[in-house]
Amino acid sequence: MPFTPLETLAGGAILHLSTSSLLTSTGRVLGISGILDGSLLGDNAAWRHAVVLGLFVGPLLIAASGLDSITAVPGSGAALWAELGLVRLAIAGLLVGFGSRLGSGCTSGHFLCGASRLSPRSLIATAVFFSTAVVTARVLPAPIGEPAGVDASKPVWPAAWHVPILLVLVLGTAVANRRVTARVLAAGDHPDVVDDYIPALDNDKDGNRVVPPPPPPSYPLGVGSRTTPHSYTALQLAPYLLTGVTFSLGLILSGMVSPLKVIGFLRFPPPMAGFDPSLALVFLGGVVPNAVHWRGVVPVPTLPWEKWRVPSRTDIDWRLVLGSLLFGLGWGLAGVCPGPAVVAGGQLSWNLLSSVATKGPDAVFGVDGQALLGWAAFADLLVLGMAAAKGLDKAIVAAGPHVHPKKDDDRDVDKKVDH
Repeated sequence: MPFTPLETLAGGAILHLSTSSLLTSTGRVLGISGILDGSLLGDNAAWRHAVVLGLFVGPLLIAASGLDSITAVPGSGAALWAELGLVRLAIAGLLVGFGSRLGSGCTSGHFLCGASRLSPRSLIATAVFFSTAVVTARVLPAPIGEPAGVDASKPVWPAAWHVPILLVLVLGTAVANRRVTARVLAAGDHPDVVDDYIPALDNDKDGNRVVPPPPPPSYPLGVGSRTTPHSYTALQLAPYLLTGVTFSLGLILSGMVSPLKVIGFLRFPPPMAGFDPSLALVFLGGVVPNAVHWRGVVPVPTLPWEKWRVPSRTDIDWRLVLGSLLFGLGWGLAGVCPGPAVVAGGQLSWNLLSSVATKGPDAVFGVDGQALLGWAAFADLLVLGMAAAKGLDKAIVAAGPHVHPKKDDDRDVDKKVDH
């Protein structure tokens, strides 16, 4: 796919607005792998479900509004989902799921949010998974190529009338975030929040890891769960749902949902003609503004019933490095990570429904049907990989206090930071 600087920059700006708004209003870091893991395999907290739902339905709302018909919006990369093959996608999903769970984060938590805070763990994780993905994309290249005579590294500018639309989307995201937060505050209802159960994972005076006590009976959660679900009203879940929707918009505009764009970026030159530098603009539009926002943020959530839960760990352990390496392998194989995978599910589902509506049932056996099947293989194995990493955590816990895993603070852990 061609280099789309303005679209990707606008998408990066929306990713910044989405993540910074969530941090300011709720005190949470938008770590998609942790949110997805907790939603499917953890505490089942309503706020997690709201974010995941927003990610999935975001493409449907974009399609319903007609934005997907604008050439400035990159496509879903359905052709690559269909061409990569079920085995490659399944292996990639397994590696992405296991690696993001073991390494405590993915591109959203470590790169977009963590690197902007200059978190040592996130900087190391990003360096490991990015370099691994680049090598993987080079050694085990995906079956893609630019049409003859097309140079992916040359910028393609949107039509003049598309530029105001991009500006409206960015400004609209900022306004929507502010108004929803203000509306929730004005309602005055506070959810029945139960204080999070956070076991003491500390060292004793001799430096040995201390086994945490089991959670009290009032917390009927499985091993690895960190919180009890909060009792939110539908209105109080609105900021989380909006975060999912706007984050999906940012991912789509930036091109991160399309494996074609991602793998095109990971294919570092030579040759230059096959390299799409678009995603570098995510750093400029998303990470840099997040860094500026972080420097001025007040560590007290706007919503008074929330807590400040920003990761504070600085240690670099084998889990972080190995998990990031495995995640990078999977990312380099398919060009997909957890957040874009959820958004792609909604996008590819809509594509198939539209094809069936216009072409009839036989469309199920066409490119859109094959693409959705490939996505299902990736998604199923991603969840299986997360479950396997969680099983490893249980095994480490059972092995004794000296090898007890530390809390996965780099994703979306409910923990107050020490200032």
